[in-house]
Amino acid sequence: MDLFTFPLNSFSPIDEQIYIQIRNLIVEHKLDGITELPSARELAIHLKQSQADISSAYRQLEIEGYVTKKDNIFSLSTIENETTAQTNYSSTYKVDEKHFQYDFIPNIVDQQHFPIDRWNDCLREASLNPMIYAESDVNGEPLIKQALVAHFSTHRNISVSEANIFIGSSIQTLLIRLGMFLKEKDYFNSFIIENPGNRSSYNIFKSLGYTTSSYRVTPEKHNIDEIPEERALLYLTPSQQQPLGITLPVEQRFQLIAWAQRNDSLIIEDDNDSEFRYNGRSITPMASMNSGHVAYIGSFSRSFLPSLRVAYLLLPDRFVEEYHAHNKNFEQSSSSIAQIAVANFIKKGYMNEHFKKMLAIYEQKMTVLATKISTTFPSTVSTYSDDSGQYLLVQPNNGMTEEQLIDSASKFSVRVYPSSVFFLEGRKASAPIILLGFGRLSRPEILTGIERLAKAWFDE
Repeated sequence: MDLFTFPLNSFSPIDEQIYIQIRNLIVEHKLDGITELPSARELAIHLKQSQADISSAYRQLEIEGYVTKKDNIFSLSTIENETTAQTNYSSTYKVDEKHFQYDFIPNIVDQQHFPIDRWNDCLREASLNPMIYAESDVNGEPLIKQALVAHFSTHRNISVSEANIFIGSSIQTLLIRLGMFLKEKDYFNSFIIENPGNRSSYNIFKSLGYTTSSYRVTPEKHNIDEIPEERALLYLTPSQQQPLGITLPVEQRFQLIAWAQRNDSLIIEDDNDSEFRYNGRSITPMASMNSGHVAYIGSFSRSFLPSLRVAYLLLPDRFVEEYHAHNKNFEQSSSSIAQIAVANFIKKGYMNEHFKKMLAIYEQKMTVLATKISTTFPSTVSTYSDDSGQYLLVQPNNGMTEEQLIDSASKFSVRVYPSSVFFLEGRKASAPIILLGFGRLSRPEILTGIERLAKAWFDE
């Protein structure tokens, strides 16, 4: 009976503990050579536990096929098991959790000015909606579609019906489904993207089997003359190019729409950071210029709340019916409560008010950041993307590699971010470019952070 001597605690059910212990003995081949288990009464006496708990454990072993019962005798089943027993997930791998005093992380919202009371009210209201007790609509809850129809019409000059709107948890999720659909239906086999550009989008279409290529973007312009005359998907961030921050001029927008019409191509417009433009009004989306050859995609995670998993896709009419049928093979990845809460937030006018407030705050932070750099760093330093978005691009031009720039900053407890992750297909920047986000930092923290970077990068 020594094999059946094992520790039991008072934190979990006794029968469950006994079942687990005996199951592990079987799986780990420690009962090889034994044909039957002790009777429930014998084991109860040995372990000083109730016979009912032993019987319950034996029943579970029988249900799972580890033992068979005949005439109240539990015999070990003959199980072909040549595997090596490993019953614990015990990796020692640890994610780097180094703390930085000043973290210039891009695309993080300003927590201090987040409208938490209004958002909580909308969440509570959503939790009372009976729709949350049903399976979420795979294409999105009707309430958020209704809210987005009005939102896009008023604030983005896009006329759209609810049927053209599809909701998912993230832009990546929506792109995966869209890419699968377009590939399966043999609509497109080629994918073209800006370079530098969104690597995750590039990787999605590459992994789906598309022939991928790119055209060059510099801090001065989009080189759209490099785009071949072919039927293809073209991924753009025209309002604020990711990561360089430049705007695609209206003349080039019309040229690309004409290209899409000539080649029966589809432009995927990622309206990146369109809400935060500091020099003039928001840029009119390409989707408002041509709805037949532009799919419009975006997410509230970027501009409103990163932990909120609600993104949207607007599809041209010609794909809608087939895409609805295609989506029946999937489940909705975005929470119903989150969708309804966003719908409430939009309908009450809170979203537009929040964007207006944050536009002013982010513009002030951008000015503080850019001004501090111009007065603290040497004149040889170049900066880009200071008229929109939630980060500034800095090219130190001090002879350091990108890795050296990041490492030297970390020694002063400052975290900065690389731009190399955006450069695709072997392309590199002429000199290292660093991303400095300001959403998480207060104005005094921005000033101190830049002073520390000046010491890290330029003090000899």
